[in-house]
Amino acid sequence: MSHRVLDVTAYTTFDYLQGGASGLDWDEDGIVVLNVESDEEEGVVRLSTELDPTDVQRLDQHADHVELFPDQARTLASTLREAADRVEEEVDDE
Repeated sequence: MSHRVLDVTAYTTFDYLQGGASGLDWDEDGIVVLNVESDEEEGVVRLSTELDPTDVQRLDQHADHVELFPDQARTLASTLREAADRVEEEVDDE
């Protein structure tokens, strides 16, 4: 990923995932960096994403961030676990 907004290091949570962006009349797919950080001073967990700017034509280079309070982060983690379990069960049934 060239000219990144997010720093991608050995400590980045996930790098090079498949993702995308959508508008009212368009969709573009590409490589995504996803990182989770905790900011103890602000008391939040920060979830950041960035699409590879070489993969998308309709967006200016940028990164998106979501800040979650600890209870919200735990709710998200629980929801992700439940969704992963459902997917695994479906795959196992096939």
